[in-house]
Parts: sequence; structure tokens; C-alpha cells
Amino acid sequence: MDFLVTHDCDVLLSQNKLKIKGEIIQCFHYASSAKSCYRVAIQETVNVPPNSEMIVSGESNEPIFRGLAGLIEPNEKFMEKNGLLVARLIVHPEMYNIPLRIININNEPCTLYKGTIIATCNKVNEEDIQTSEFVNNVSGGQATINKGRQLPDYLHEVFESSQVNLDKDQSEKFKDLLMEYSNIFSKSSEDIGLTDLVEHTINTGNHPPVRQRPRRIPLARMKDAEAEIQKMVQQDIIEPSTSPWNSNIVLVKKSDGSWRFCIDFRSVNLLVLRPSYPLPRIDDTIDSLPGSKFFSTVDLKSGYYQIPVAKEDRPKTAFSFPGGGLWQFKRMPMGLCNSAPVFERLMETVLSGLTWKICLVYLDDVIIFSKSFEEHMKNLKEVFQRLRAANLKLNPKKCNFLKTEVKFLGHIVSESGVATDPNKIQSVKDWPVPKSIKDVRSFLGLTSYYRKFILKYADKAKPLYKVTEKNQKFVWTDDCQQSYEELKNTLISAPILAYPTREDLFILDTDASNVGMGAVLSQLQDGVEKVICYFSKTFSRSERKYCVTRRELLAVVASIKHFHHYLYGKHFKVRSDHGALSWLFNFKNPEGQLARWFEVLASYDFKIEHRAGRSHNNADALSRRPCYNKECPHCARAEINYELVPTHKNVLTVEKCNDNVIVSESCRNVQDVSDKQSVTATSISCINEDRPNMTGDETCHKVKSHVIHNKFKSKGPDKNPDVFPVQSKIVRVCTRSKDYGCSQNEKDNPVKEINFENVSESQLSDDVISIIIQWKIDEVKPTWADVSHMSPEVKFYWSRLNSLILVNGILYRKWESYNGKHYDLHIVLPANFKRFVLNQVHNTVTGGHLGVRKTLSKIKQRYFWYKMRHDVKFWCTKCDICASKKAPCKKPKAPMKQYLVGAPWERMAIDILGPLPCSVNNNRYLMEVQDYFSKWTEAIPIPDTEAVTVAKKFVERIVTIFGVPLSIHSDQGSNFESHVFKEMCNILGIHKTRTTPFRPKSDGMVEKSNSTIETMLSAFVSKHQRDWDEYIYLLMLAYRSSEHESLDTSPCSMLFGREVNLPVDLILGRPETEKSPLYLKTVYAYELSQKLEVIHKLHEIN
Repeated sequence: MDFLVTHDCDVLLSQNKLKIKGEIIQCFHYASSAKSCYRVAIQETVNVPPNSEMIVSGESNEPIFRGLAGLIEPNEKFMEKNGLLVARLIVHPEMYNIPLRIININNEPCTLYKGTIIATCNKVNEEDIQTSEFVNNVSGGQATINKGRQLPDYLHEVFESSQVNLDKDQSEKFKDLLMEYSNIFSKSSEDIGLTDLVEHTINTGNHPPVRQRPRRIPLARMKDAEAEIQKMVQQDIIEPSTSPWNSNIVLVKKSDGSWRFCIDFRSVNLLVLRPSYPLPRIDDTIDSLPGSKFFSTVDLKSGYYQIPVAKEDRPKTAFSFPGGGLWQFKRMPMGLCNSAPVFERLMETVLSGLTWKICLVYLDDVIIFSKSFEEHMKNLKEVFQRLRAANLKLNPKKCNFLKTEVKFLGHIVSESGVATDPNKIQSVKDWPVPKSIKDVRSFLGLTSYYRKFILKYADKAKPLYKVTEKNQKFVWTDDCQQSYEELKNTLISAPILAYPTREDLFILDTDASNVGMGAVLSQLQDGVEKVICYFSKTFSRSERKYCVTRRELLAVVASIKHFHHYLYGKHFKVRSDHGALSWLFNFKNPEGQLARWFEVLASYDFKIEHRAGRSHNNADALSRRPCYNKECPHCARAEINYELVPTHKNVLTVEKCNDNVIVSESCRNVQDVSDKQSVTATSISCINEDRPNMTGDETCHKVKSHVIHNKFKSKGPDKNPDVFPVQSKIVRVCTRSKDYGCSQNEKDNPVKEINFENVSESQLSDDVISIIIQWKIDEVKPTWADVSHMSPEVKFYWSRLNSLILVNGILYRKWESYNGKHYDLHIVLPANFKRFVLNQVHNTVTGGHLGVRKTLSKIKQRYFWYKMRHDVKFWCTKCDICASKKAPCKKPKAPMKQYLVGAPWERMAIDILGPLPCSVNNNRYLMEVQDYFSKWTEAIPIPDTEAVTVAKKFVERIVTIFGVPLSIHSDQGSNFESHVFKEMCNILGIHKTRTTPFRPKSDGMVEKSNSTIETMLSAFVSKHQRDWDEYIYLLMLAYRSSEHESLDTSPCSMLFGREVNLPVDLILGRPETEKSPLYLKTVYAYELSQKLEVIHKLHEIN
């Protein structure tokens, strides 16, 4: 340019002329020879997966080397910038199509856009090219595999498992296919794909952000949580967040001891508008498979994590970690309710055009089918190409290739056709032949539920119902067997068993018993409930120890997992006869097993519905299906080397229990069966039962012979008639689930055998008390030297010998008052009466299943024995009903202030408890009235809480009996604040007060009694809970006769100056206290008793 400017030159390119200082020079253009080097660019935009190799098509801006060879040389700057390797290749390009071999050595995918220059192509002479064995197989721009390469280690297992149905040549071809598409299989847990075909959106409408209150993480789990977060950051699954949303993390322990990182999205799921993605009909899907010979099923590696979350919805997935900040998901997390439809949409999109032709997709189940090996290889290749194009990764451990029989959507698919999965009907098909009346009733409970589908059900089931008649001996006849087989076959065939449909609602009925779980999957088809599948499973030994609620929840979880193919991705209904499941899923801080179960259930869309047990016979019968399989790992039934031992009608069953008979600790005579020579019969407990031949009045029980003869041999007669060698007599045997530690069978000790007349005889028969009675008769107290070798129990009574007296042949403990003027007599209870007394005072409806303190107080007023407090505490602690119904007591954070009153019924509290289940008498609520002074409580069942009802019951049941109180204290319920109730108070002259708004704790006395009454009711009501108002009056007797903690005496003694008689007092009697009135702990109660005594004497005079 400097030359042209200096010499005043003008270049006229349009005229091919050069003008220098005014002189024009003509110029000529000569075409050069063909170029020897051209730039090569990407022909179409492609996505190269991480750690993968691809062959892509390149192009040049003009024709090059037509018919000649060219050498592809990589662009160094391109490789350095993108972290890719471009191979040097000898090619014979035609026009613009040039194959390019690219390797992505990064851990992330790389996108190459159309027009990107990645290499150059140089002309080479043919004589300079040396031949080699290298074969370049370019097909459709996909990866090229060298036949000499070895199969990667992570594909060895899936390759070996496919060799069963292949010959050597077919095996090599399949191996080549795996090597060609090895990059679509995940190499490790960190190797996860990421598609761009579908984005996960979370539509919550205009609802404001939900932020859960942070929960604390155990210090021992902090490192596990931190490691999991770092791992997800490295995998590009999560990113830092500033979202206003927040969900809590939950750490769930895996079976291998490691911890799974989960998010509690329950609050977010409540807001999500659930998408409706149409699913194919299961029967149409199944009908497409017959006629095929080879089948393959594939499964994605962490399929949810291969789907990105829309950027605008990522803040809704935010979760917090204590000390670790706020994070949000970049990929679709588990636990969101709309994840399943999104995943289904992805798979339908990826395999669009192939479904119904060479493969089928149903949610996360993908099956490839074909009629020949060659066709199957072609079909697999097409599916693999789609997965590679979508950048999806398969899990090689969960893939099955080239099988001749597979399980798909609950059916067995093979070349022969489609067969029903035996597991669908196995629970009914393998139902054992009944061996007792109980087994027959269990089977009839299932069949009667579907009786409307069974033609002439009454005639078919008549032989079985005849067996269950009262006082009928169990005899299994040919007619019974025929009826049983006919009914069983009917249950596993149409019209009861049906194919599932796409549109109709699934219904899952679940139930759990003490021994197992059962479920029935049904569907409402044309308004009729049709069975799809049955399911039952015996509990393991550890599962049998679960509480009722945990067993019922386990039944729901196991059933949903079992019917995953039908329920996943669809809304369905779960029905259970256990009401607690309706609110259990609102549990705020699940841990351990509950957290694992909630994680499983979070992927399903369902609603739990409670229904009465009387309507739940289908699942209930399956949960109680008998098991007589000797090889069953979950059953501990001993069915070998038995001897028949005749017993009376109240005897239950004796069976093997880990080769030992369990002895209750309440019997101090026996600690370990294997070490003792005799056993108290009333303390034997076991687990299972077997009733071979039963009638209404007689049973014949089996007892394992070696348990009888080896472990319970007696060396001689025993003084105690209740301690005997087992082979000679059995009086009572109880089961662990019902009677261990706390007898629920009140017929175990008939009242006619235990009464006041037998107290003296039982004391003389008791090993310890008989010694004490003899000392009292001889009026001699032995020296320490005489008793030092005796048992601790004898020494206990010896140390208190001065306080023991004989009255009419019965040994009492004399308990004097603090001033020595009055005393009370307590029966020294013999050992064989203890269980009966404990049962009467704690377990019966007049005992109320109250706590240790109240139970002990009642017993101390009447009886006396060695280690009485220990036995009462053990009895209450081992009570199954108390353990299942009562929650742990919350210790008060600060002492409560007590409202002081000076006389009974000056001030009373009133409250409403409910709503409760509607009773047979149409009552739904309890109106509770409590006296502040004596703590006397009245509980009145009422049908509603209308002000008129409350005011009327108050006048009829309180005012007319106890008189008009000075004041009434209540909460701010509308019935108590109504004009009707206030007018009643004005007429009667009652001063009305109320609690602070939204602070019912300010009336803590009545609120606490509400809780106590509710717990007492739950211990006695029937399963249908409609008889609670029939128990309330006797339960109030138990409550009012028990010691109140704030009084140190009972409300009865505060109001009447004496303790009321309980049923146990009528049976065992109470000593005469005419000359020695009952000692009362409070001054008021004592003065009241004195006044009553004066009144009684005046009445005698008049």
C-alpha cells in the first residue's frame, strides 16, 4: 500500500487496469492450478457424548480431489479449545462428503455446530499410501469400532448372560454390536447421560414459595451428607441456589450400610398441578408380543438424573444443608410427583416410530422383540441409535438381551405366547387345605367378599359353612374338599379375575395380621370391582415384632412395590382398615425405616382411604392365610415328634418357640426353662398355634415331645399345686402376642376358683406364706440365725413380722396411720392370686389400663406381697395394649400453677372431647365436667355439640346430682359462648369464665383428663370403634377410684370419704374396718369420714 500511495497509483479491479501517475496499464488475470489443501467443516450439528468416539460427516466449500486420495489433518487450535481428538485418516472423498473421526476425552458432552472448521484435507499420491488391516466402517455418522478391540469390563456380565440361547456366530455378532455401541452403557455410577429432548417442569400455579423449617441432621451423618452433596456437584446434578423455596434432606440407610441422600418434597407435591400423560392399554401392549422369539429389556442408568430441570423451575427443587448453604437440582430429582409422566414422555419421544413395531414402552419398562436373531440385531441397533442420539445411558446390570422368555407387565412372554404371571394368583392357588375351623373361616372370608360374582355361591359353599357351625366337630370330608377346590378355582378365573384397563381406577386393598400381610389389586370396570391380582406374604420373625401401625404400613409399601407395573404413573386408591395410616404420611421428621418407606411411596400418586374391618374381608383373609410349609423360613412351627396332650376348653396352644418355651418374668419361680425341673403352668407362653381337631368344648393340642420330656422333667412332687411336671397336666398356656406379661384373656383364672373363701387355703398352700402363718400361730419370731439360709422373700416377711396379724385364719398386713390411731388391713396375697389381682386392677374395664402409679395405689389399698411395686411395674410395662395405645409422657418444662378452691363443686371445668366415631347409640362426643377440688370427673356421651344439648345435659347430669357450682371454666367454644349457655348460667347464678384464645393449655386439668380418657377408651373399644359409649361409665369408675397425683388420694375418697368397692373386692373381700376406719391421706377426706360416721350412728339411733 505504501508503494501505491507514494507513486500515486489507482487500482481499477472492475476494469483490470492499473493507473500510475496518470498512465493507464492494462492487467491480465491467469487462473492457477488446483489447490492442494482445503479446510473441512462439520456438515450438521452433532452432540459428542463424554468419553466416546463418533464418526461425523464433514464438508468443504468446493469440490476437492474428485476420485483422488486425501489426508485428513486435525486443526490443533480446535482440539486444544474443545478438548477433542480428531484422527488422521486417508479418505476418498466424493464431492463435499468427508468422514471425520472424533473422540471426546472429557467427562461432559460437547456440541459441535454446523460449519465449525475442525480439520484440513491434503492431497496425497497413491504411491505414498501403505495398506493396513484397519477397516473404517462408517454408517450414518455413528461410531466406528475396530473388530480387534476387547469388550469393556462393564459389559462382560450382560454379554455372558445373553449366551444361553446363542450359537458361536450369533454370540460374536452380538459382541460386535455391544462394542459398537459401548458408549451408550454406563461405565460407573458417575457416568450418567443428559438428554435435551425433554425438560422437567414443575407447575405450581401462582402459589407462593413453600419453605420447610430446617431439621437437624445427626452429627454422625454430617460427613455422609457432605460427601453426597460434593458427589452431585461433580456430576453436575445440583448447583448453588438463592431460592425462596426450601425442602429438607432425609438420609436413608441402604441395605449395604451406606446412606442414600433424599429430599422431602411432600410440601411441594401438594402444590404441583399433576400432568396427565396418556398411557397405553396394558392388554393392547401385551397383545403385540405373541409370535416373537427373542426378547430384550433395557433400563436407563439413574433415568431421572438424565432429564434436565427447566431453569425457571429449578428454584422449586431447592434444599438446605446445615452449614452447607442452599442448593437446587439441575436434573430431575426423585420424590416429585410429576416425575413419572415426564419420564414416560421422554421414552415415547426417543423411541417414536419404533414403538409397537420393534419395541414397547410402558413407563420405565422397555422391551425389544423380534421373530429371528438377525431381525433382533437390527432392532437393537435402531434402539441403540435412538438412545445415543438422545444422549441417554443404559445400566448394563439391569439389561437383559436375547431372552426367549421374559416377565413384562405382570405377564410371562415367550415364543409360545402370553401367560399370566403365576405370582398374580399364587396366593390363592397355593392356599393350603384347611386343617381347623379357623382356617375354614379365613377362606370363607375371602370367598364371601366376591360372592356376587360366583353363581350359586350358597350351594357351593354349603359344606364349608356346615363345618363352622357351633359345637360342630372339625371333620374334612370329600364334599368339603370339592367345595374348597371349586371356590378356589372360581377366584382365579373370570369373571372375578380380569385384565386391567387404562381408564379405570385401580384400588389396592391391604391388610396385616400378626403373622402376615395380604393385598388385592382391583379395578372398577363398568362400575363393578374386578380383581387384577392377589398378593400375600408371611412376616419374618423381626417383622412380627412390629407394632400394628408399622405392620400395616409395611403391607402398603410391599403391596405397592409388588404391583409396581400397574400402579406406577397412575392415580390409585389404597384402602385399609387401619385408620392411623390416613395421617401417618404427615409425619414431619421420618428417619430410618420410615424414611425408606416414604421414599418408595413418594414416586406414586395415591390416596389412602379407611374402611371398616367388616368390609375388608378380601385383604384380611389373605393376610391370615395359613402356612403349613415345613421349609418356610418365616415360620417357627414345630410339627415333628409331637405327642397329643388333652386339655380343657380354655387351653390355647403349645408349640415350638426357638426350641424353648418362654416363661413370663411375672412368675419368679422360673427364670430359664432349660435350667429348671418344673414350671408354673400359668406362665408358659409361646408364639404359634396348631389346632388339628377342635370342637366347641374340647381341643387336642400338640406339644413337642423333647420339650416336654427333656426340659420339664420333675424330680419329685411339689408343694405348690400350680407347679407341676408338664407331661402330667396343663392348666393354662398363653400366646406371646396376647398374653406375655399382661393377660388379656379374663377366663384364664375363672372367678369360681379364686374367691375369699379360698384365700386362707391358698395362703396355707403357699411355700412362703405358710411359714409365716406358722410363726404367727406359734407366736414366735425366729432369730436371724434361723432365717439366714432362707429365701429373700421369707426374710422380707420376717423383717415385718410385727406388722403381720392373723384374722379369722387369714394373714393380713396391718398398716397404721401416722398418728397411730387408725389402721388398715391388707391381705398378704399368695403367689397364685397375683396374676388374677393384677389383671383385675389393671386390665379390666374397671381397671382402665391406667399407669403404674395408679395401679399400684389401688393394690396397696387392698393387698400386700413381696416385691409388689416391681411386679406392678413389670405387669404394666409388658402390657401390649398400654404399649400400643399410650404415647410417652411429656415432662413439663415449668411447674404449673394450681387454681385453689376450698370445697367440692365450688368451681368446675367443662370441655368437649371429639368428634369420636359415631356409636351405635348415635353419640359422637363426650362432654367432660371436672371438679377442681376433688378432681371428680363426669364424662357424658352426647350426639352433637349444640348449645342446647350441652346446657340440657349439664343440668340433668350435673346440677341435679351435685348441685349448682359457683363458677364454670371453659374454652371459647361457640357452644359455651352461646346465648343459651350464658342464659343458663345467669338463671342458676353461675359465674362463667373462659380460657385465653387459642390456648387450651390454660385449662390444663381438663385437657389432661381428656387425654387419659381417650387412651382408656382406645384400650377397650372394638375394632369398629362404635361401642365406646358402652365402656365410658365403667372406665370412669376406674378413673375416679384411682389415686390422683395432685391429691395423693382418689376422687372417690375426696367426695365420699371412702373408697368404692371394685369387682376384685367382691371376689376376694375386704376386711372389716368398723373399729378402724380407713386411713385417708388428706385432712378434708378424714374429717369428711368422721362426719359421715356421726351421721351413720344417728341414723342407727333413729
